[in-house]
Amino acid sequence: DQERLAGELFCFAIILDIGFEALLRPSEMYNVTIGRLRVPPSRRHRRSRRHILERYWRVGSVHIPRPKTFRSFGRSQFATFKGRRPRRWAAWVMPDVPRGLRVFPGSGRRFAYLFSVMMCKFGLEDYYTLGCVRPGGATAEYMRSRDATKVRFLGRWKTDVILNTYLQEAVASYMAVE
Repeated sequence: DQERLAGELFCFAIILDIGFEALLRPSEMYNVTIGRLRVPPSRRHRRSRRHILERYWRVGSVHIPRPKTFRSFGRSQFATFKGRRPRRWAAWVMPDVPRGLRVFPGSGRRFAYLFSVMMCKFGLEDYYTLGCVRPGGATAEYMRSRDATKVRFLGRWKTDVILNTYLQEAVASYMAVE
């Protein structure tokens, strides 16, 4: 049972990191399957033409088949992530898991439970919920790039008003902890 919990927590950490970097909604995070996750090829596969974009752009992507914003951006969307750590973790775990299986093996309720337990362990349960991951990722990307249009595109937000709301919530949460 301990081994199963350790594996579940490991997968939880990987998908939470990808969700933060790719600005995924909570429901999109725990539904990511191995077949929908793409990362740059390893060094031994770099000569393949199939991976030419990933090789030069150094981004990973998550295919989102039924997104919330399908009316604005289409029925099939992709979220990208550039962080080296989530790309390496995903590339490491992908070969061992069949394509149709989800990266996080539990349910959405279990995912939310693990997040709340983690926040309780850190004493942050009053400040953060699973819904803070996406605004936090958006704020981190904005602080790196200082480009709101880029953050809006990466997060697949329809208008700047919605993006500004997310950024304001994240800044307010950050100020509350300080």
